[in-house]
Amino acid sequence: MIKGQRFLALDAMRGICAVFVCLFHFHANSAVQGWGLIRGSWQFVDFFFVLSGFVISYNYEDKLQSGMPARQFMALRLGRIYPLHIAVLAAFVVMELLVLIGPLKANREAFDAAHSVSGLVSNILLLRGSSSFGAETWNNPSWSIATEAWAYVIFASLVILRVNNFKVLIALVIGCAALLLYVTAKGTAVTGDFGLLRCIYGFALGVICAKLWRHLPDFKLSAVLWTVIEFLAIFAVIFFLSTSGETRRTVLGPLLFAVTVLVFARDGGYINRGLSTRLPVYLGALSYSIYMVHVFVQERMANVLNILAKKTKYDFMDGSNPLRPPLIGETVLQGTVLTVVMLLSVIAVSMLTYKFIELPGQAWTRRALAKYYPPKKPAATPELAAEQPQA
Repeated sequence: MIKGQRFLALDAMRGICAVFVCLFHFHANSAVQGWGLIRGSWQFVDFFFVLSGFVISYNYEDKLQSGMPARQFMALRLGRIYPLHIAVLAAFVVMELLVLIGPLKANREAFDAAHSVSGLVSNILLLRGSSSFGAETWNNPSWSIATEAWAYVIFASLVILRVNNFKVLIALVIGCAALLLYVTAKGTAVTGDFGLLRCIYGFALGVICAKLWRHLPDFKLSAVLWTVIEFLAIFAVIFFLSTSGETRRTVLGPLLFAVTVLVFARDGGYINRGLSTRLPVYLGALSYSIYMVHVFVQERMANVLNILAKKTKYDFMDGSNPLRPPLIGETVLQGTVLTVVMLLSVIAVSMLTYKFIELPGQAWTRRALAKYYPPKKPAATPELAAEQPQA
């Protein structure tokens, strides 16, 4: 295992999965709307949980065991997720005020059930996903950020108490999976009361993957054979997401994602190397912004289409099927074009939020923490100094 190693292919996969989650939430009359993979892309949130557990354990487990205070760890993690969460939430609040007193006043009642004050408090306190209190409100995808914050607390506690062994982690995985199977027929298709169970299940699997990674032998396989293994892993994910629906079978999804993480953590095949190039890796860097801003951008796009429809008397919706809600785009061509416009808009906004919110937020957190937890000086030796640990 190489200290400081970055798993570029996994970073890129995170970005690609964020795009698929974005497509899942955009109900358009497009060429991809009916794809089983798109309709099952909500499960990529479980991939995020598994990957997060893997990366957090890989980067922080040794540091926590070596004396990093839990408060420092939590501050670093909250500095990573909280600034953008609050910024997007503030943008939603501004739009709600426009519904109350501004140009969107006639569209619907302000601060309705989906934008309640109690839900706002739940979002600010990161309580979504662990109770029904504000479970489906404001920026819907942020429920997973709330549950992940609590997963950090559990992870740090287990590491500091020296009980983060395979037995405890496997018990967490089995316990959460069993509870999900018991309390719901939807498997992992839960966000409200049982979202925390879903998160801990995937996160613990990721921590197990990190432990396995430290002990797995370096398999001397050819690049061609690794490429075949990578292709089979991707095919298995696509097939599973396309066919599992919202059933109890989805509990198997995090296990499949765990195997995929281990496969692509190894820089073995040509698919991995293609994912490790500049553009996919940059998309991975934008993944958190894409995930957090896409619903806001999609709702603003719907506002624009509604305004255009009123001014032009042209309906941009397809309501031909009474058995489903209207889709964006009166024709498949129009819906496909609008889908492309939506994706480009989400990526453009994500580039801005990544540069002006995410990165400054992380930098500010590190500067603030440096006052209380100054970086340790590297231990000098007669020949060379030891490598400075990353923050």
